[in-house]
Amino acid sequence: MNNPKVSVVVPIYNQERYLRDCLDSLEAQTLEEIEFILINDGSKDSSIDIMNEYAAKNPKFIIVDKGNDGVGKTINIGIDMAKGEYIAELDSDDFAAADMYEKLYEVAKKNDVDIVKSSVNNFIGEGENLNVYFKEEIARKGYYNRVINPLEEKEVFTFKMYAWCSLYRRELLQDNKIIWNEDVSAYNDNGFYWQTMSLAKSVYYVEDYFNYHRRDNEHSTVRDSNKMFNNFFAEHAFIVEKLIKSGTFEGLKKYFFSWKLDNYYFALTRIEFERKQDFFQLVAKDFRKDIEEYGLNAVHFVNQSQKIKINAIVKDPIQYFYTDYLKQYYKVSVVVPVHNSANYIRQTIESLLTQTLYGLEIILVENGSTDNTLEILKEYEGRDWRIQLHSIGASDAGTARNYGLERAHGQYIIFLDADDIFYPTMIAKAYNAGVKDDAEVIWFKTAYKDLLSGQTNPYNNFFNVAQMPNHRPFSFKQLKWNPYKAFNGWAWDKMFKTDYVRANNLTFQSLPVANDGYFTYLAMANAQRITTVNEILQLHIIGHGNNISFSKHDENYRNDYDMILEIVKELRKFDDENTSAHLFLKSMLPHMEWMMQRGYKTQEALQKYFNLLVSGGLEELGFIEILNEENSASDQEVIDRFEQVLDYHVDDFDKFMLEIGNQWIGKERNRLNYIPNAQVQQRNGKIIFGQNASEAQNTAGGLFAMIIPKKDTENVTAVVEILFLADNAPAVKDTLNLSFAINADKEGELQSNLFQAEWANGEKVMTDNIYYTYIDNVFTVYVKYTGKYTGFEYIFSNATSRSFPNKFSVLGINTGYITTIFPEVLPEMKRIEAIHQNYHAPALYGQRTVFRYEGTKEQSEELLCVELPNYAFNNVVFALEIANIPNNRPAIYDTLYFGFFLDSEKEIQANVFQAEWEKGRPALMDNVYYRVEGNKVYIGARFTEIWAAYHFKLKSIVGRELNQDYSVNYLAQELVEKELSVLPKDAQFIKEVQG
Repeated sequence: MNNPKVSVVVPIYNQERYLRDCLDSLEAQTLEEIEFILINDGSKDSSIDIMNEYAAKNPKFIIVDKGNDGVGKTINIGIDMAKGEYIAELDSDDFAAADMYEKLYEVAKKNDVDIVKSSVNNFIGEGENLNVYFKEEIARKGYYNRVINPLEEKEVFTFKMYAWCSLYRRELLQDNKIIWNEDVSAYNDNGFYWQTMSLAKSVYYVEDYFNYHRRDNEHSTVRDSNKMFNNFFAEHAFIVEKLIKSGTFEGLKKYFFSWKLDNYYFALTRIEFERKQDFFQLVAKDFRKDIEEYGLNAVHFVNQSQKIKINAIVKDPIQYFYTDYLKQYYKVSVVVPVHNSANYIRQTIESLLTQTLYGLEIILVENGSTDNTLEILKEYEGRDWRIQLHSIGASDAGTARNYGLERAHGQYIIFLDADDIFYPTMIAKAYNAGVKDDAEVIWFKTAYKDLLSGQTNPYNNFFNVAQMPNHRPFSFKQLKWNPYKAFNGWAWDKMFKTDYVRANNLTFQSLPVANDGYFTYLAMANAQRITTVNEILQLHIIGHGNNISFSKHDENYRNDYDMILEIVKELRKFDDENTSAHLFLKSMLPHMEWMMQRGYKTQEALQKYFNLLVSGGLEELGFIEILNEENSASDQEVIDRFEQVLDYHVDDFDKFMLEIGNQWIGKERNRLNYIPNAQVQQRNGKIIFGQNASEAQNTAGGLFAMIIPKKDTENVTAVVEILFLADNAPAVKDTLNLSFAINADKEGELQSNLFQAEWANGEKVMTDNIYYTYIDNVFTVYVKYTGKYTGFEYIFSNATSRSFPNKFSVLGINTGYITTIFPEVLPEMKRIEAIHQNYHAPALYGQRTVFRYEGTKEQSEELLCVELPNYAFNNVVFALEIANIPNNRPAIYDTLYFGFFLDSEKEIQANVFQAEWEKGRPALMDNVYYRVEGNKVYIGARFTEIWAAYHFKLKSIVGRELNQDYSVNYLAQELVEKELSVLPKDAQFIKEVQG
């Protein structure tokens, strides 16, 4: 192309992963007169092959293949080659909106400007997972959509300096010999920016977000701290040289020095902590030169505090690092161990990133996840410089917390779980209270949200105000009565002074379960300065099935005991009378009782714990020593029960359970997890989604829950009207029929049985977006996010049970306009897809085929064949009733309407003119097919599962001819007990539904 309007220069080095997205976006550009100069800078991957592939089919792509010289020389080659009126640069891991260069060129020509700049879409992910998480404006309000002379409105030198969202007049670059610095390997866009902006006579900013800038490329230069050390200082010197040469330096000094300081602080966010002091010394050396040679101190800064900061760094960079930088940027270290948390980690991290306290260090320690947790964490690491990601391989949460503790640099440290939600002011309020009282421990209130019942309640028992003295701060010993009963041994409702933790050598036990108790109890017991925040700051999420304390006790039955034992050993060092150890043990006995009653889910684990206690475990804890002490009535009651345990020996478990265990433990083991309150009947409510789609996709929140007594034969039958509230679109209504119960099995164990969860009509918006769980005695209905300003409303038209009066409760879980992010759809949630069927019994007395031989989805059985005599235009239509009968699950029934005629245009061939379902049941649409063979049509069905079946019968059939000259042959074996046939290649699955 001889006279392109725009030349786009794309430097490419080892970008095979993202390059196609970039080149596809160029190929789609709506500007016709455009050329794309692709320059391979010595890539070692398949980048050059991809480049050649695009060039072979589109002459707009011009290829340069050379050795590795660096990005500066690479782009300079492209600029020299460019023929366009305007030149653009595009990074090869980014992409452009299809109309980007057409629109920017139109603006440039219309306003006759040297430079046009547009705003930016910052994104992470690929394909369907691409997420534009931050739309970044290129300028401030008031500077858009007008021509600006940069040297007359110098505030523009405080705006973003991105090159890849801009167009540059070719004459501006060539006449002024503007180049990219070839002596550095990165950050040479800095010098290009200062040259172009200082020499341009006219710049135009547009608000449109045309460029898509990737923020999660692991090989990006901003992730390479060595390049910052090696390039930043040289690039800044290059800029000064160019500005002095062009005569613009004096007029731009205050903007340049201020920008350079910000640039160094940006670099500090990417440089490893251990190298920051060295970097500060280099910064001090650089600014000392600015003071001595370029008169920095004579310059009037826009923000004078920046000059003060520069002089403090120059005077003593190491002192500044400790006294100013750390206190500003490392106030609190947040340590989060993360394992298989893909369903919850996004909301957890988002609630950390929105904390109001400036100066967080977020240390995410991933330890051997087998889901896509690590991939999600890498996304966030690329988004926010405060996040440090460490993947340490398979380990327990205690080891992960210790790993984070070793790498923490904050004045305070807090250890949080990967599935909880933190209120925006949580860390700020805890930190401010700690600083105010110079506290070693800051202890705050929390609440829990149960995803099963939807209830949120405070943890009042673990923030016992009655035991606290009136003054703050206070020492641990100033807690009244037994101080160990005032709190719980988890770490996540407390913040700790980091120096205090290290001075006392506090660490977490390397245990799969109960690993934070040792750290927390000893941190509290040693504390001389404890302060509190009497406000709920955190929401602990339970009921999603992955909480450690509810899922791993059985396989790690002695972890809890080992935690208590090690704490007792440490507390025995506190005093000769073992008072501290005895108080702690008394506080733990109710917990040990709870472990026996409800901590273990299997009898086998409970027996192991029993054997541990009776084989010397209680004695090792010091239980014998507290028997004769003066105890409170509540303590004595528990002590008496454990004293009875001492009468038994290993292998006496059955005897123990028979004599006292079933009364003491068994009774509690069958205690209701959720007790219904029949007075609570919240039988109507609604959710309106207020979340943005970018952060709420594939999330679901509870709509309502029903709790029934956990007793044999208790049941509920309910009819619930549900209305989908669309955003400026017609509403959709359906009726949900529910029936579930609690029944005892042969051994007397209570089981949760669901008999019905079916829609009356099966509206698609309902079957796609409404889920349920039925766990223990709680049936919960959830709604999936369907878009901002949409929602669901429910109202019970009827709900009853066999008990009189009714004993169940109905709880509205989320109500009103919801802006908080729900958890992602959990594996435990099951979509309500079934549709109530009014079966026509006679229709099922036809043929059947039962799969009694294992198969795959790629195998099938043909049910029947309809054949027409071989002459033109003969036809037939029929209605075939089919029921898909899964193994021990409700049947799915529908009617297939089918018609075909014989086409004689070339040769006699069946031509299908109708193949559609009456209802459109997915289980049939996905598995029933037809195929054509000459004058015959075959109807078949593929294998679904062993013991599943298809029942089918011709409800009616009619042909054109008077004598009904068609034939129907039933092909399916009634019992398929041998290898199935391979699914025919010409099988056409029937997806249409009658309008």
